[in-house]
Amino acid sequence: MRKRLQTVPPSVLMLAAGAMINMMGFSFVWPLTMIYITRGWHESATTAGWVMMLEAGAGALGSMSGGLIYDKIGGKRTIAAGALLASATAFVLAFSPGWAVFVLALSLLHLFLGMILPGIMAMAGAMWPDGGRRPFNLIYLAQNVGVAAGTALGGMLAAVSFSCSFLANGATFFLFALLLLVALPRVKAAETNTASMKRDSPPTVNENPGNVPALLLLCAGMMCSIIPYTQWQVSIPAHMLRHGYSLSAYSVLWTLNGLLILLLQPVGSRMINRYLPDVSSQLRTGAAIYAGSFLLLLFYPQYAGFVAAMILLTVGEVLVWPGIPAAAHSVSPEGRRGFYQGLVTASNYMGRIISPLMGGMLSDRFSPFQMMLVFLLFCLAAWGCFSLFAIVRKRERGSWRKAHTVSWE
Repeated sequence: MRKRLQTVPPSVLMLAAGAMINMMGFSFVWPLTMIYITRGWHESATTAGWVMMLEAGAGALGSMSGGLIYDKIGGKRTIAAGALLASATAFVLAFSPGWAVFVLALSLLHLFLGMILPGIMAMAGAMWPDGGRRPFNLIYLAQNVGVAAGTALGGMLAAVSFSCSFLANGATFFLFALLLLVALPRVKAAETNTASMKRDSPPTVNENPGNVPALLLLCAGMMCSIIPYTQWQVSIPAHMLRHGYSLSAYSVLWTLNGLLILLLQPVGSRMINRYLPDVSSQLRTGAAIYAGSFLLLLFYPQYAGFVAAMILLTVGEVLVWPGIPAAAHSVSPEGRRGFYQGLVTASNYMGRIISPLMGGMLSDRFSPFQMMLVFLLFCLAAWGCFSLFAIVRKRERGSWRKAHTVSWE
């Protein structure tokens, strides 16, 4: 592991550390939003659902605007601005004087957080242009470490006071912005040298005018993946309770998810590089494994089936979530990296808007078997999108080579 980290540019390691801190701060709050609204503000679960939909919509808007701003003013300033604004908003939430202000501030918090993620992904790819999928895998791992730490600490802080959670939330975002502004300039020269080396080398396939059809297929694949994935937080808990399993048994599944993500990274990276040589095959394999998890739940709804399905879901997650930003980077043109990352991140948020409503409707009107069948079809639709992405990307790269053949002899 140490040898692998030594090959990572210092700027990318610093960015990964910042991504971990940012996600840790975010995780102080997001798992507790429903509880805070229903118990702290004594609002109904339906009202909480609408507020969470508003959050996701604000996050989608923030992702698209953050990507566009990244392309205009650069990554460091965009991410730092989002982090500082999120920090200020979290402090407002800690001392929120009323319900209307709380809802507005919570929406703004997700708007500003939405600005950050596209910038992190686009910046990681730009800082390590020869890294392929590795910078995105590293950011994904760092974010999951942050989620694990944040959810554990957030629960302890919330036990004292929900205001403590928001105060820690704001302080963490401020620390992230400070790290970004102070530490990253130290490696600016190294990044400049890398960019200079790229200018002196022959043009690559990635130096293209962009591939909008491939981008749209990625966005569709992201939405089709996130809708069944979030059902593990929406409808599957209720499904488990109907089968007589406790909430603690359900929470063990997410503990297993977090542990597997950390354990799979060293072994998974080697296996991906060996057996899945390109990002398209990585995405298709991940979507197929997703489908396997819901296929298992269709026919084996016992607790061992839920455990096995979570294992499959986690393996698919490790392949799909870092693979999508890596794929977006591979088809994005210079000067539009932020926009491409912003659009795939926004599609994630859009899926999270649709998923709770869909899960609730399916749970109320259909049997568990029919519900799992619908989610299985979404997984297969994601596989279809990623397969079409591979075809479109291959054709685009072939036509680009033919149109831009250059002799360097």
